[in-house]
Amino acid sequence: IYPAKLRRIFQKNFLKKYPKIQEPIFFFESFLSRYFFKTFSKFLHLKNGCIFSIKFKEQNDTLFIRGKISAFESLHFEKDLKILTKGNGTCTLFFDEWDLSASEHQKKLLSTLI
Repeated sequence: IYPAKLRRIFQKNFLKKYPKIQEPIFFFESFLSRYFFKTFSKFLHLKNGCIFSIKFKEQNDTLFIRGKISAFESLHFEKDLKILTKGNGTCTLFFDEWDLSASEHQKKLLSTLI
């Protein structure tokens, strides 16, 4: 009885409708004028990114922003940032870690594969 009960617990808890897909998470560093911070934060919220630190540089009136964004959402990130900040924002992306993809992205990826 014990192995059968263990098997049911395993199936109930670990086997789901969709398999888990991991995607790369990028760490970004961005410089932009403080006047564009509100626009940048809305843009990052739409891209499901998060901000870790913000430093203000008084001598040139810019912000140095660090955060994370998923690889799926980072497509055209630099180009969109340039457009939103009228050419004033710059950004660099670095690979940081692997993490579970959001469920809506998993469903899109799986539907294209199947």
